Amino acid sequence: MPSTKLSALIASLLTATTLANAAKQCVGDDYSVHACADVTWSTPQQAQLKLSLADTDGDSHGVYMKYRVYYDGDGGDEEKLENNEGHDKKVTLTVPLDGDGKDVSGVRFWACVSDWGRDTCTGGKFIKYVK
Repeated sequence: MPSTKLSALIASLLTATTLANAAKQCVGDDYSVHACADVTWSTPQQAQLKLSLADTDGDSHGVYMKYRVYYDGDGGDEEKLENNEGHDKKVTLTVPLDGDGKDVSGVRFWACVSDWGRDTCTGGKFIKYVK
């Protein structure tokens, strides 16, 4: 039977340990593009966004992903990550998110192929903070 001090230490360690709220989603496998967004919150107001983007077709069309960060439910400016590196070449981007007093409520993203004329996009996935 563990001692009282050991039990108290284990209980305090379990109480002090908090896991980050994290989520990852990927889209686009059927559209010559593969894009993933991985969001890890350290607090409701701070998170880290990791994006990855690959051209899975190898044709002459580049690929890109659009993403928008939401603070307290309001969407900010749409940002873009491009990949013109060629077939199966992956580009990545890590973005620190700071709500500056507002909650980072989530991220929405799309994977797109630069077609002639109107681009083909898929996704619109929303990764949200779970309280």
